[in-house]
Amino acid sequence: MQDVHQKVIPIHMIRPTLAAIPQFDLPPGVGVRTFRPGDEAIWAHIQDTADLYNHVTVEIHRRDYGTDEEVLAQRQFFLMDKEGTPFASASAWWQENYVEAGGGAWGEVHWVAMLPAWQGRGVARPLMTLVLNRMAELGHTRAYLNTATPRLAAVNLYLRFGFLPHLYDDATTGEQRRIWQALTPHLRYPTGLDA
Repeated sequence: MQDVHQKVIPIHMIRPTLAAIPQFDLPPGVGVRTFRPGDEAIWAHIQDTADLYNHVTVEIHRRDYGTDEEVLAQRQFFLMDKEGTPFASASAWWQENYVEAGGGAWGEVHWVAMLPAWQGRGVARPLMTLVLNRMAELGHTRAYLNTATPRLAAVNLYLRFGFLPHLYDDATTGEQRRIWQALTPHLRYPTGLDA
């Protein structure tokens, strides 16, 4: 388990309440817009370029989000540079029955990605603020997300935003706890799990 951050192991995180969302403003020169018809290819380009572990395509966008452009326009964000070129995307999605957290409707932070040239420049925090604020505006009261162990910058971002490890499966809770404990030395924020 010592090298857990070098293996691609899925991990799950929850934010039991959407109260007190950290607020970060976009830096000068960075804009935001929501989904427009035809953005599937832009989304796929951002995701595929940023994701070292998966090949992301337009078909994945259709599979995960469907084709309701009105819903997408409410829930999918793009950050843009000063020329208006999108470089990051994240969605304020949802699941009607998130069984792994006991059921019921949950907001889902879904497919967060940023082109490598923009990573580490402080724009992920405002993107998370936008996504979580939109969830709250749409009536969600809690949120979850899925990520993977080598995505340490993302895990730190999510911890900073109040997400905590979600040990959702009784059969693997011990294994999940060990994974999180092995990640802890590489994290900047507490996980809320006992040692």
